[in-house]
Amino acid sequence: MSHELTRKVAFITGAGSGLGRAISELCFERGCSVFLADVNGASVEKLAVTLNAGKHAVEGQRAVAAALDVTNEQQWATVVDACKSAFGRIDILVCDAGWHAMVPLEHVTLDIWNRMMNVNAFGVLLGMRTVAPLMKA
Repeated sequence: MSHELTRKVAFITGAGSGLGRAISELCFERGCSVFLADVNGASVEKLAVTLNAGKHAVEGQRAVAAALDVTNEQQWATVVDACKSAFGRIDILVCDAGWHAMVPLEHVTLDIWNRMMNVNAFGVLLGMRTVAPLMKA
């Protein structure tokens, strides 16, 4: 086992499915405690239960979950406070939440474009800006 992640705290958005879930599982397997965030709160709650019930790489390791719309600044403040309460710090931020419309280019409306930019770009900015002070502390 690589010890580079042992006893670190990873905050992962988009953790409810796909790549975000895989990153969450790998970080946990490698010894991280993980704070799992996703717009689908039920999916990350289920993942946290699964991880906490399974094999732990290090004593005291755990997974905590919360619903998060990455485009909502107040929700970011709330979940980062929850992570701070649970773990005291954040060592790793993975901004994996993403959204895209499966439509041909000529059908991409301004509303679709704005939603993609809000989730995929603005959500990352909000995350970095909210988490940075805790990571610097």
